[in-house]
Amino acid sequence: MGRTKPILWDAGNRAHFREHGRCTEKQVEDVLTHRCFRSRFREQPQHGQKRIRVEGQACDRVFLTVVAQTNDVLRPITCFHPTDDRLRRYLAWRQSRP
Repeated sequence: MGRTKPILWDAGNRAHFREHGRCTEKQVEDVLTHRCFRSRFREQPQHGQKRIRVEGQACDRVFLTVVAQTNDVLRPITCFHPTDDRLRRYLAWRQSRP
């Protein structure tokens, strides 16, 4: 994905993340910015919007999948813990990278 875009938090996505409590803003930002571990970005267009799905690991070692809208900024939409199968695939991908 190249250089990381700025992350946009607003009242709507903050409320969604607080309501569901699956992850924190810091964990999401860790994954989106590759702060401590390499993250895997994949395009996931939906309803004409540019979206990405990012699989990664936050600095506190929590594995997450983050979905974000992407234009000039990354606007987190949701996050969830990956299934065992997706986690295995992410770890295999991460180990295959130099």
